Amino acid sequence: MEAIVLDDRGLIFLSGDDTVPFLQSLVTNDIEHLEEERALYAGLLTPQGKFLHDFLIVQWGQGILLDTDATGCNSLLRRLTMYRLRARVDIREVTDTISVCALVGDANA
Repeated sequence: MEAIVLDDRGLIFLSGDDTVPFLQSLVTNDIEHLEEERALYAGLLTPQGKFLHDFLIVQWGQGILLDTDATGCNSLLRRLTMYRLRARVDIREVTDTISVCALVGDANA
């Protein structure tokens, strides 16, 4: 198998006591279904229900990682930071320190 780095992906890391309730109130999927080896697909909508961003949600150590399109990563980061208000959540972009890869090839080889 071969690993290919997907340079068109942006990553945002969320951590803190209020991370799960914070995301639960914002995204289109049920964060309670998030498990260690199971990613969730979700989106962020405007209050009127219009699509803004989509991303994969992955449990990552003591926090949650959002895998999104790199072109919209800064916009998503700003939007999440704006909604944070008093929630105890640390939100930061980690695209420069973590890479998203695709595995290509025969898994049985």
